Amino acid sequence: MTRFAPPTLIACPHCERILHKNQLASFSSRATQYWTDGKNNTPFANVFTPLVRCPLCQNLFWKSEAKELGSLPWQPSPMSRLSIWYATLTGDKEKKLAEHDAWNKVPTELKNAPDCIPSEFADWLEILQSSAKLSPEREIVARQNVWRTSNDHVRIKTDGQPCRAEPALTEAEANANRLALLQLLEDYASSASTEKAELLRQLGRFEEAIQILQSASQKEHSPLAAKIIQLATDCDISIRTIQN
Repeated sequence: MTRFAPPTLIACPHCERILHKNQLASFSSRATQYWTDGKNNTPFANVFTPLVRCPLCQNLFWKSEAKELGSLPWQPSPMSRLSIWYATLTGDKEKKLAEHDAWNKVPTELKNAPDCIPSEFADWLEILQSSAKLSPEREIVARQNVWRTSNDHVRIKTDGQPCRAEPALTEAEANANRLALLQLLEDYASSASTEKAELLRQLGRFEEAIQILQSASQKEHSPLAAKIIQLATDCDISIRTIQN
């Protein structure tokens, strides 16, 4: 089961004002649809994004750069007079009065701090414009997000409709990003055989895609790898769903 955790309080690295960083206490991937490029349709993708925007100063920042100031306690449900009387009478065995006391002690400005704004496609393009300032690891993350969004116009949902009506990038721009990502993975993520094979397949380099998976370790012989090999054998560059 997927459950939210209380928000973490963070300071924006730019304006230093306090924000809420939402997070999950647990996550279930049941009923989640996955595609060959690694994207999925979880409704909680915005919680997982490492790049966010401050709603106060409007600057982008990486969550890992923000100073954590602690977590808010759970906001308790309202208690009726009868519930308060019963909790008092029984020594607050269920800790409901203690939860209310803890919540009431939290300063209002912390309770009402705004949430971070999840990153959008344009934000990943913006962050890539300053790629000279990005570490290879962060550039990989940025290009992965651009890559997957650039596939959305051919990504078919369960209702038979594409995830995006129009391409996010021209084919030339999308391929340039795929090539840049492929080179980064070659240089800094040598174990990412499945992802490199999928990029090669989408670039129409089918024999290379098959070869990289057939020469990979047994750990790469997953249902995803088998699907990519099958599609590459059929000279198929389309984005397909895979079994979770």
